[in-house]
Amino acid sequence: MKNVGWIKLHRKICNNSLWFLEPFTKAQAWVDLILNANHKDAKISIRGNILDVKRGQLCWSEITMSKRWKWSRNKVRRFLEFLKNDSQIGQQKTSITSIITIVCYEEYQQHGTTDDTTERRQEFGKSLKNGTTENLRNYSNDNYLLQSESVERTTDDTTERQRKRKKRYTNKNDFKNDKNKKYISASSPLSELQILWNELCTKLNKVRSNSNERHKTEQIRLRERSVDEWREVFNILNNSEWCCGNNKDNWKATYDWVMKNNKNSQKILEGNYNRNSGSGGIRAETEEEGRQRRKREAF
Repeated sequence: MKNVGWIKLHRKICNNSLWFLEPFTKAQAWVDLILNANHKDAKISIRGNILDVKRGQLCWSEITMSKRWKWSRNKVRRFLEFLKNDSQIGQQKTSITSIITIVCYEEYQQHGTTDDTTERRQEFGKSLKNGTTENLRNYSNDNYLLQSESVERTTDDTTERQRKRKKRYTNKNDFKNDKNKKYISASSPLSELQILWNELCTKLNKVRSNSNERHKTEQIRLRERSVDEWREVFNILNNSEWCCGNNKDNWKATYDWVMKNNKNSQKILEGNYNRNSGSGGIRAETEEEGRQRRKREAF
């Protein structure tokens, strides 16, 4: 397949748990720069200094990129040097931060590429090799003028799409009914996980109602564990004396506490809540304690 055309890639992809799951590849780091570049001119304040950041630019230090990409600073420096030599970015270093310019930002953001855009990229690459910052400024200003013309051309298209979208609803009641389908209210039926909790966690408080927040949290947790794995979590939790109130504070685990993050369920699976120590802390039961407990439960 030819590498032509383009796709819409929303910046929300950075919120996906997979995005920061492991150290970035060079390709992922390159996409990350494009995603975080300004889509319009803006002013930012760093240590009390106001900086003008144009469209297609971002202000990131080597330390910021090192932590974000899980790289060493030397690797970040070598990667940026490679991009500069390949005329893919321009970099202006100051005593405060580093301003990175995505040279081909317009190629990725416009509906298509033009010969003029290609020529400007070639001219910009020559200016980088000559080490002139004046050409960098001139290129940036011209580049943003081109983009402003593109924005004007697409404004009418956007308005037309919005007008067609409104026609889908013949009256206000239809619009409200369709909108309500996207949200989970207290009157909504319990989800599969909530029903499973009520069946297995008999020693804990039952889930009585559903909510939009619970629905969103469950979707995240289900991407991390399957329903069968959650069944195992609930079984272990119901057999945990400490989580069922046998602790100095008489605290009991709740459904929302288990679903709050992935750490709590992981600790449950690893047995960290199986027994209560004398000092009130939490520790996993030993093999001998497990045998003794099973004997008591058998009688």
